[in-house]
Amino acid sequence: MSSSPPLSIEITEADQLYINEQLEPLGGLFGEEIAFQGVVETNKDDKDMSLVQRIIVVSRYKTILIKKFKGSKSLKKTIFHYDLVEINEPQVGGPVSSQDSIEIKFKDQDSKSIQTLYVKAPDRKAETIFVKSIAYMTFNISRGFPSHLLLKINLPKNRYQPFQFNHELGSDGKGIAEQYIAHSHYYKTKATLDYLRHLETLYLTYYPELDISQIPGVNASSSLGFNLYTAILCLRHNTFIKSLKICKVPHINVVSSVGEMLLSNSSISELRLSNLLTEQSFAPLGVALSQNQNMALQVLDLSDNLMSYESINSLCDGLSHFKHSLVELNLSKCNIPPKGIYLLFQAFERNFSLSLTLERLKLSNNRFQDTGSSAFAAWLSKSRGHNQLRELSLSQCQLNFNIISAPLRVLEVERLDLSKNKINLGAARLLATEALESLGALKYLNLSSCALYSESIHIIMIALSKNKRLAPASLTLDISENSFAAKTANRLTPFLPDCSFLGGLDISGNRFNTRNLLDIFTSLSSININALNVGYNPINSTDDVFIGGVLDFINKHSSLSKLGIGTTRGYAHSLHPIIQCLYNNKSIVTLDITGNEMNDHGACLLADCLRVNKTIQKILVAGNKFTAVGWHSISSPLIYYRNTTITSLELPAAHVPVFTSDTNLQPLIPEKRDQLEKLFEQIRFHLALNRNKVPASSRFAYLPSADPPLYVKAAAKVPEHLDTLQTSTTTPTSKLTALSWNEDDSKYKDQSDRDEVDD
Repeated sequence: MSSSPPLSIEITEADQLYINEQLEPLGGLFGEEIAFQGVVETNKDDKDMSLVQRIIVVSRYKTILIKKFKGSKSLKKTIFHYDLVEINEPQVGGPVSSQDSIEIKFKDQDSKSIQTLYVKAPDRKAETIFVKSIAYMTFNISRGFPSHLLLKINLPKNRYQPFQFNHELGSDGKGIAEQYIAHSHYYKTKATLDYLRHLETLYLTYYPELDISQIPGVNASSSLGFNLYTAILCLRHNTFIKSLKICKVPHINVVSSVGEMLLSNSSISELRLSNLLTEQSFAPLGVALSQNQNMALQVLDLSDNLMSYESINSLCDGLSHFKHSLVELNLSKCNIPPKGIYLLFQAFERNFSLSLTLERLKLSNNRFQDTGSSAFAAWLSKSRGHNQLRELSLSQCQLNFNIISAPLRVLEVERLDLSKNKINLGAARLLATEALESLGALKYLNLSSCALYSESIHIIMIALSKNKRLAPASLTLDISENSFAAKTANRLTPFLPDCSFLGGLDISGNRFNTRNLLDIFTSLSSININALNVGYNPINSTDDVFIGGVLDFINKHSSLSKLGIGTTRGYAHSLHPIIQCLYNNKSIVTLDITGNEMNDHGACLLADCLRVNKTIQKILVAGNKFTAVGWHSISSPLIYYRNTTITSLELPAAHVPVFTSDTNLQPLIPEKRDQLEKLFEQIRFHLALNRNKVPASSRFAYLPSADPPLYVKAAAKVPEHLDTLQTSTTTPTSKLTALSWNEDDSKYKDQSDRDEVDD
């Protein structure tokens, strides 16, 4: 390197203070750090390529140029290291032909155009330190970035020797924190320790799911609030996080942030943006779906969001240009109008490489009507023989069954939810003959709240029984809340014994009386049924005949795994025989006894059942009027590990009053309620142990601790000088007794003398 003319400026103490001010905050976890600083020659500006002297400073996240002239200083340029593109040797005949200079190409943060900075160091040693400082600091905040986005250094070996650097995220999470902090500096936003440590913890525990709602400070009004835009953008090249969940988050820029991040992310396979609380445009997400050719997305859940026509249009356009498979799409509760449904299935037809890979499609609570139903039917017909749908949810969609019934037969769907769609007799006949006779893979069919008639359900049951592809005990049928009564029961009971395909039946919320239900129980006696829900039918609370019928049904069906007998009338003590019969039951896994008002005696029986039963995993017990005493009883088998199988148990919410006991119907005082909440925390903890299947040998450490004395300690050996003292100061018991008696006698004698004088 040829010698340069002597530099006319130096870095003084005042200059150093100015440099530190430009890099504030300096030091600490979130602050800057100076890797190199010195006086160099650079081009004057973007248009004037003449070299002038500048102070250059390389820090963790950026490089700055400072102009010093006649005692004044000014910041001329800031280059964030994320904007660096490459470092080259200037071309001969270029704007700056000096071969002693280096050429730095970077992206302007505002205009996004590529600009050039020429730097001439005073000597080769300074140049080497300068280049390596920039390289190391840039690589350190770019771990996991694809190679084509890393800073390129194209200098001859006599000017730059490449050094070893691991560009992958380290096993200790190295790079996770640096990226988040670097993005905070880049976007000039606040970084928080909670979010940073949460990212590190996920990495160190090999848990690739980031749920934003679980992080302290997600509420922007909190003093610990973090900037959601930066938190999401720092994932744009993250190779570890595979699942991103943002649900019930009160921010207005969620979708735009996620869309910008997905433009370059190639690792996230599951994205759930549900119930975002504020109306937002989903257009940025549609743009990302269409532009990112390397996206790994397989599950897209945008449910429970209000979508405008612009959002639907952009989202559908993105799906039509999506370049690979999509396993699940959930747009439930988005209030999409018929025109939007039409656009969605048009996108499916324009991109069969995506739509033919869908396994779960959830579009409940949208408005199909005729337009949407026709578009859906057209897509089904064209995908015949190639459709991979296994789960289809179309609840409350205003479906036209005259249009969709026949095309449904092309599916090999396992779960079909058509609930809350009005199905008249004609629609039921079409659905039965055109679709249900052919759906051989069906395992769950939901026709609840469809305003079905008795004749309608009879036609449907006949169609299902004609479907020879249905295996025995393979289908769970939900026909709850259809206002069925005696007429329907009379139609079904003669026919049910031939319905061998039934594996589960939900007839809750209808108007069956005891006689109807007993007839249904009898009809099902020959079927190997594994799930039955007969709750919320108008049964008298003291109807022991009904309870006896349920008991008989349980005893006759050894494969019954789910039982529902919830009510709004409260069977109270009448339900006790059912609880007692579960002591030795080996099949029931889920039990719904909601609203039965069993009180504390029922809680005691339930607790005793849990001590013995090793099968039940989930119990629904809301509305049983358990008091604090009852909950203490239920907690015992869990806290002392008598039960290690139950994983789900309903507990009262904090705002729900709990009474002191069933004989003292007063809400608990705050102090007692706090004690009960601590008990609930213990119950939740032990339920978690059960869910995680922690072995009994590892649970003794969690038992309530108690260490009472195990033996009687020997009396102390009294020293001689204390023994003498003890003997001299102690009055024998006999003397004390005699003395006390003498004192009492004298008192009595004195009193008798006074009595004689008075006489």
